[in-house]
Amino acid sequence: PNTVLLGETTAQRLFPNQNPVGQLIRLETLGQFTVGGVVREPPLRTHLPITLVLPWEAAENLDRQRNVSSLADNWTDYQTVTTYALLRD
Repeated sequence: PNTVLLGETTAQRLFPNQNPVGQLIRLETLGQFTVGGVVREPPLRTHLPITLVLPWEAAENLDRQRNVSSLADNWTDYQTVTTYALLRD
């Protein structure tokens, strides 16, 4: 749960000319995480920009520790869940 994925641009900004996998990053009040991989950014414009991806377990832990505001407390907060479905042709 303490592993994150970085988008390509974020990885290059934080670790120029280095392999970011296995490196540690600290996210302000959220804690320390190990970079587990780099996510290729989509070639098209998207409503889902990839800067950093946390595993669901990490998000739940942060919510339990009250390090992020809970969706139940504020429905207009940045925490939203989007569901995608792959439909058959």
